[in-house]
Amino acid sequence: MPEHTNWLATDAFAELAQITPQAARKILKAGARGAAWRGHALVVRHRLGRGGRRGLGYEVAATSLPEQMQQASTHFSGEIEVRSIESERQTIASGALVGSRWQAIEEALTHPSHSEARAESVVEAALKLGLHKRTIYRWIAQYERHGMRGLGRARAAEPGTPRVVISRQFDHAFWAGGYDEGLLLKIAETVQKALKGLWASRAEQAGATEIRRLAEFLLLEACEANGVAVDRTAVRLSRRVVERFAVYRVVNQRRNDRKAFDDFKPRIRRDWTALAPMERVVADVKASVHYRDTDIR
Repeated sequence: MPEHTNWLATDAFAELAQITPQAARKILKAGARGAAWRGHALVVRHRLGRGGRRGLGYEVAATSLPEQMQQASTHFSGEIEVRSIESERQTIASGALVGSRWQAIEEALTHPSHSEARAESVVEAALKLGLHKRTIYRWIAQYERHGMRGLGRARAAEPGTPRVVISRQFDHAFWAGGYDEGLLLKIAETVQKALKGLWASRAEQAGATEIRRLAEFLLLEACEANGVAVDRTAVRLSRRVVERFAVYRVVNQRRNDRKAFDDFKPRIRRDWTALAPMERVVADVKASVHYRDTDIR
């Protein structure tokens, strides 16, 4: 493959060959399996994107087409993608997981569901990859449900955004009551301020359990102040949420336990393990004066 390769999508290939997109897809699908077209061995690759069967499409290298179509492709204004070798490597690396899983289930998908032939293909793929057959069946189910994108790793719709605002129990009860999201964020801000204040007070000496009990009581008060009626059993905070603000306990330690606060400070430790014997000698030298008896006389 040359350094820069022109890849034609199915629609572009259909327009050049003056055939329907359905026929072009069948030709490229057969070409991906090694079949020739008009006496030429087409170089076909899979493509992830819109269209096609569950997100799976095909692209054909312009250099593998008949000479007349190659010349026409240079003046073609349709969808032609030019990629360098480096961009090809990046594409292959990003789709390596999806591609490997697709190769594992491709043979099984050619057989009807719940058929003996599919079961045999799944067992063969599992033995080849050293996986359990349940893994192969799970990949097949993900593909049939979500297409090629289902073979990739699942990613949150809004990565980096916390899914739980206050706690799972409280959030569920809050949404069940039909309250506004802005009100939930307001209550969450109140709880966070309360936790910071509790950890910075003498209450931190009682530990996280007591901090959690007091914070849940303040959460209940915040609900009553904002007109939120939830079940008392839903007013719960996880230990992870409570201990997130444990760093504020140093405020109380500095106020009321100065020794613990000083012990918490970083120290510089010095020792002599890296020194050779007599490498450094420390001595207290004092000048002494001796007088003779004759000097005194």
